Amino acid sequence: MARTVRRTRSERNSGARKHWIVGFALWLAASHAAGHHANSAYDRTTTTRISGIVTRWQFINPHAGLWVEVEDADGREVDVRSAPD
Repeated sequence: MARTVRRTRSERNSGARKHWIVGFALWLAASHAAGHHANSAYDRTTTTRISGIVTRWQFINPHAGLWVEVEDADGREVDVRSAPD
């Protein structure tokens, strides 16, 4: 004959508690990632063309960088970086 095992209230709720904690942790991580990759600093309505010599190309997790040597309006050579500091 099968025996019924009674669980306490805290044992019954521990599974739900674990799911809630995991869900909250995932939500927190997703909201942080969404805030970190916001586009508010960029003007998506304007196209900018840069012509010059690539002096540095960097792929470091989590972002890439590109440095280009260009000539400014006064004819001086200056370095332009593809991402803000």
